[in-house]
Parts: sequence; structure tokens; C-alpha cells
Amino acid sequence: MLRDPVDAGKVSLLQVNPANVPVPGHEIALEPGFYSWKQVRAGDVNGDGRDEIVILRSDRFRVYPQLWQNESYTDFPGSYRLPPTGYDGRVIADWPVMVLANLDGPGIPSSPTLTVAPTSLSFNVAWGNPGPQQALAIDNSGAGTIAWTAQVTPGNSWLNLGSTSGTAPSTLYTSVNSAVAGVGTHTGNIRITATTPGTLNSPQNIPVTLTVPDPGFLVYPTQMTIWQKIGAATVTREVQLVRPGIPTGWVATALPMSAAAVLEEKLASGAAKVTENGVMIDGVPVPPPAWLSFDPTSGTTPTERVMTVSVTAGTAPGTYRGAIVVVAQDPTALNPVQSVIVTAVVANQFNYNYLPLISKQ
Repeated sequence: MLRDPVDAGKVSLLQVNPANVPVPGHEIALEPGFYSWKQVRAGDVNGDGRDEIVILRSDRFRVYPQLWQNESYTDFPGSYRLPPTGYDGRVIADWPVMVLANLDGPGIPSSPTLTVAPTSLSFNVAWGNPGPQQALAIDNSGAGTIAWTAQVTPGNSWLNLGSTSGTAPSTLYTSVNSAVAGVGTHTGNIRITATTPGTLNSPQNIPVTLTVPDPGFLVYPTQMTIWQKIGAATVTREVQLVRPGIPTGWVATALPMSAAAVLEEKLASGAAKVTENGVMIDGVPVPPPAWLSFDPTSGTTPTERVMTVSVTAGTAPGTYRGAIVVVAQDPTALNPVQSVIVTAVVANQFNYNYLPLISKQ
């Protein structure tokens, strides 16, 4: 309310909350004399969901955007003297008139106002992949400027921010690490806080959801080539074996390409069995290719996840192709049978014109 002054010759703006919590009372001494303030109104003039206090005098109106928090204000100069007349045309008062109304939606805030879009983020990323970046637009829908800081709620190590501070308008890029998060659905939060005093709508919390589907049993790479020079140090390649989040036993064996092509079908029908000692198809042992060596032949993911592959010492010159077949021992695993196609080129000397002519299994 506007009331008689506490200080002689002045008008006071008085805000009273009987409970005094969470909004304290205020009494603000205003300017005296000809320019004394005539009217006071309350209304949501900036669309932030809270009423602002607006007072009027003949040459301006003043908006207190957050008197519940502090006494900062913004003046809007103008001419607001409108002497009303009586029924006989005589001026009966020199009194400004003021009505607050929201005619065009949320209004235009008179203070810096933090806005962030979109208001939530959702990622669906295959395990081990970085996934695409997503952007948050940080803006100021009010007056002035806004400096901001951003942080990830503690504990969400899989959620990354491209920057942690800036000035609106700006773009904040976000990304996720599906390998760190692991299989499943994860939730996080990005908190954006204005550091400019008096900013409305701060902080903003942006919920983030990351879904990482179960990829099942993974073996990679699925193809490799080994170039082995006779008499030189043994060339090795590595194979990774993974089942994210679930330790899974596995066994592996080497097969000629002809047997590898039918193995998965035979395993599904029960006509084949794989152990670390070899493969039985239709009750007949399938001898592994003598040229192909690998270690280990069994293990558990993810603690024993690296397999080393090489050409057996003493292999004659030529080009060889075969497969290492890895079978997960958990029948519930997706993709339980995985193959790595291995091509080996063995020669006394390599040069740019070398073209292998002999292919063996």
C-alpha cells in the first residue's frame, strides 16, 4: 500500500506479510511534493508467475520485480497526468489512472530473465558409442544482460558439458558417455544459474535421460588381416570380448571357413558343440586350422576381455583364411555366437607389388 510517510514530507510504500515468512515486510520512503506517488497496483507484469508491485506518479511508473527478495526497481518515464472531469465538465482532481492487465501473454520482463530451451534432454545411445551432441539455448527474455554458470548434478559422470559458463544468448552443447553409464536407463540433471544479480527464473534445472540398450555379447573387430614375414618377430592382433554389465563366460575355437559358415545354425539345432578343446559338428570333430593361433581360448567378460591372435610359427608362405568362433556360455545373452574372420598373408618378403596367389584354409 501507499501510506502516510514515516519521514515527514514523503510518501511510503509499505509491504506487509502478517506471517513474515517467506516474504518479509518492507517500508520504502519515496519522493515528496509535486511528484509524489499516487497509486499502487500488484500484478504479474513479466509473466514469471509472481506479482510485481507497480507504483505510479505523473511522470513515470516504477516496477519492483521482486520486492519479496530485494528493493531493486526499474522506472519507466512518461506523462501519466489525466485530470478527470465531473458531470459539468469541471476538473475535479489531478489524479493519474492506472490499471494492470496482461493483454499479450507472458509480457516483457523489466529485469533480466533466464530462459533455457529445450526444458529436457533425452539420449538413446548404443553401448560404447559417444552419441550425437545436443544443444541447450540459453537466452535472456527480459532486460539487461545475463552471465551464467552450468554444472552437472554430482554423481552423473556419464553426462558432459561443452562449457560451464557464458553470457546469454549462447549455446551449451551436451554429450553422454554410454560406456561409463552402462546398460540401462539413467537420469541426470543440468543446472544453469544466472550470476547476474536480480535475474528472474534462476536457476533452471534441465533433466536428462540416457537410455543404453543391452547390446548382448560383443566381439570386435569382426575381421582382421595379419601380414607375417618369415623369420621376423611374430605379428599379433587383439580381439576385445565384452558383455556390458554382466560377467559372462565364453569359449573360443578356430575353424576353417567352410565349417564356420554353418556353425551358428548347427549350434541352434543342437547338432554342434563348442568347447575350448574344439568343435563337434554332427558328432564329428572339426580340426582347427594349424596356421591360426590365439590365446586365451576361454574366459569371462569383462575381466578377461582381450584375446591375442597370431600366425603359428613355421607356417609356409601363402594366404590363409579362417575364423575364430566365440560362444557365450549364458543362453540369455543376445548374439551369443560371434565370429572373427582372420586373413593371414605369410611371405619371405613384402613389397608394393606383392599379390598373393595361393589361398589356404
